[in-house]
Amino acid sequence: SIANKRARRTSLALLAVTAILAFGYNTVYIAERFARVAPLEYLRGQVSRTDYITQHRPEYPLIQSANAAMAADTRILALFLGQRRYYFDREVIFNESFLQRIVQAADSAESVRQAFREAKSSRIVLRRDLFEGWLKTNISSAEMQRLGLFWKNHVTRIETSGDYSLFAAN
Repeated sequence: SIANKRARRTSLALLAVTAILAFGYNTVYIAERFARVAPLEYLRGQVSRTDYITQHRPEYPLIQSANAAMAADTRILALFLGQRRYYFDREVIFNESFLQRIVQAADSAESVRQAFREAKSSRIVLRRDLFEGWLKTNISSAEMQRLGLFWKNHVTRIETSGDYSLFAAN
């Protein structure tokens, strides 16, 4: 019947329009993503692997420095790095509560230092702005005082890259 043919044509037209819109949306997304990632210079060998990764992950040079300067059984405490474990050659702890538990259980800067030693964690890589915000909302003033003394007396900044810093805890 004529009504069935119209219904079928309308359904096919709606299906085609939906498919075109979905394809168009995905094409725009892929084009924008490709422009942001810009892999051609790397694929052509015009940019080194390190330079390419650093363009997209500013913490990468710090991670490489931490990897190179540590014993194989040493752990790295990584704070606010987005769980990007695949760049680390050492065991890494992605856990702000690890630091929080140490500071809460400690009664002095020295006991914070001892807890770091027991955890075999001698490097800290962190995103400073997020770390500072986290401290304000998760660490009490007494805990902040202990952590501050630990940081002042037992932590040395090794390197900074953008919003990220690498520290040695000794």
